Amino acid sequence: MANAEAFDAIIIGGGPAGLAAGIALARHQLKVLLLEKHGLPRDKPCGEGIMPTGVALLDQLGVTNHLNNAELRPFQGISYFGPDGNMARADFREGVGLGIRRLELSRALYARACEIPDLEVRTRCTARLMDSDNMQVSVAVANRIAIAPLVIVADGLHSPIRRQLQLQERPGSYERWGARQHFEIPPWSSDVEVYFSDGLEAYVTPSGPCRVGVAFLWHRDRIKIKGGQALIPELLAQFPELERRLQECATSSSMAAIGPLQQRVVRRIRDGVVFLGDAGGYLDAITGEGISLALEGALCLEKTVVPVLKRHRTRPGEVVKVSELRQFERKTARSLRRYYRLTGIVLKLSCRPNWSRRVVRALHDNPVVFQHLLSANMGLVAPWRLSPTALWRFGWSLIWG
Repeated sequence: MANAEAFDAIIIGGGPAGLAAGIALARHQLKVLLLEKHGLPRDKPCGEGIMPTGVALLDQLGVTNHLNNAELRPFQGISYFGPDGNMARADFREGVGLGIRRLELSRALYARACEIPDLEVRTRCTARLMDSDNMQVSVAVANRIAIAPLVIVADGLHSPIRRQLQLQERPGSYERWGARQHFEIPPWSSDVEVYFSDGLEAYVTPSGPCRVGVAFLWHRDRIKIKGGQALIPELLAQFPELERRLQECATSSSMAAIGPLQQRVVRRIRDGVVFLGDAGGYLDAITGEGISLALEGALCLEKTVVPVLKRHRTRPGEVVKVSELRQFERKTARSLRRYYRLTGIVLKLSCRPNWSRRVVRALHDNPVVFQHLLSANMGLVAPWRLSPTALWRFGWSLIWG
């Protein structure tokens, strides 16, 4: 392809995963092309709470200096409210999380990406992957062709490239949807608040000095919602206390919804292609780890794939083989196993109101356990590494509380 533009890597998708991957690769003097079919920055449905580990990853990527304080709010921990009104809370051991408006996160990542000379970002262009056997992978961009030994697919939850390559697995057992709305009100808590109902949760995240984001997740087979403009009011009506607090507040964003959330993928790597972020499969947002996992995956590329791409500069015309991507796959698989394991447990509880009541009561009685589980959710400790006394007390509260 004599007229093709050549790059060390091509990234399809300009969400947090794609922008973070572009930053991580291009700051090592690799020539990277990032393609986004929409404009940037871009808003999307999101819970907007980033855990302390995710905040540290943003700092490693050099993004935090670009954040506007008027569009974010620190939070100290998590508060759970059970269906019976019981409450449990715990602070993070590792520092504070950040409630960041998704549009602001996109803007800060984009600003950081634009600082890096070797990263070219093209917006409002549709990309189509073209297979080329053992030659470099080709991407059709409008009426032009770009080639690279590796294409990183980060085109989101319902990835068109995943479907194009026939790597979309059959639907999973959960049909969960999410919706989000911002309200103009000073945050009343220093925590992200999570309200549980039968097959439905509400997440209240401070995302500015005078704004909170309210996100809802629900099992579509259990909660029958009409949708449209009535969606948010119908969901909010399931939480009377929260509805009363917000009923006089103006909204500061359009309602946005997304689903189904669970997306299964046959595999995340193949010759010349890596799937990153939600494009590589997703279970649910119930544990709040989506952004952190995307950033972690991007930084893992820096440690495992950058050396591979530099070696390929001496071997033009060859795609990166699956065998060269195994280290990346192994390292990210550990985080993904933890995410799927813990998220699966919490999902099962969300379907069983009696058990969610018991869990909230037990966490209320055992705040040390709750704090430990928050660290485990971020992959910093093993969930079961608690003292025998703490485990016994938590188990007693869970069964008899």
